[in-house]
Amino acid sequence: MQKTFDLKGFKAAMAFAGTVGELADRADSPSDILIQFHKVTLTLSSHDRGGITDRDLRLARQIEAAAKDQMA
Repeated sequence: MQKTFDLKGFKAAMAFAGTVGELADRADSPSDILIQFHKVTLTLSSHDRGGITDRDLRLARQIEAAAKDQMA
C-alpha cells in the first residue's frame, strides 16, 4: 500500500517522516519512506508476512491522523 503526502514544506516533511518512523517502530511495521522536498511517499507492507496485514492497516490510520496537521 502506498501513499504520497503533500506537506507544508521540507521541515514539515522531515518532521512527518520522523513521526512515521516512530509510529512504524512501535507497530513493528517497518515502512519505506521517500522524502522529496515537501512530499513524503510511504509504502507499507509486512515484508515478513508477504504483504499487507491488519498491523499495516492500523499503522496507516495512525499515519493519516498524524498527517492532518502537516498537510499543505
